Amino acid sequence: ALNPRGDNRSSKTTEFISISLFKESKETIDVVLTMRIPNHSSTGEQYKHTNAGLLWRDYISRDRVLNNSSKHLVNGTLTVEVDIQVELNVVTWSPKNTVCKDMLKMFETAQDTNAD
Repeated sequence: ALNPRGDNRSSKTTEFISISLFKESKETIDVVLTMRIPNHSSTGEQYKHTNAGLLWRDYISRDRVLNNSSKHLVNGTLTVEVDIQVELNVVTWSPKNTVCKDMLKMFETAQDTNAD
C-alpha cells in the first residue's frame, strides 16, 4: 500500500509518502526485496525480512515527489518498483555413502571364508 500523506507515526514536521507491504500467509518466509522509484538517483535499497510485513513511514518526502524537476511523477503517477525474491528452505537429499561399510563387510566376509 502507498499512502501519499504518510503514516500516522510519520514525521510531524514534513509530509512523507509511506509504503507498506504485507503478506497474507501466516507461514514464515524469508524475503529479500528491493524497492526503487524510477528517475531517482538511488538504485534502490535491499531488505531481508521474515515477519508479516514491512512499513516505510518516511519513504520519500511528498514535496520532493511533487517537485517537477525531480521527475518522480510521470503523467501525474508515482511508480514504485519492487523486486521480491522468496528464499526457500529447500532440503537437499543425497544418498548415504556406504562404501567404507561395504568394503569392511567384504574384508570380514573374505576372512571368514579363508580361515582354514
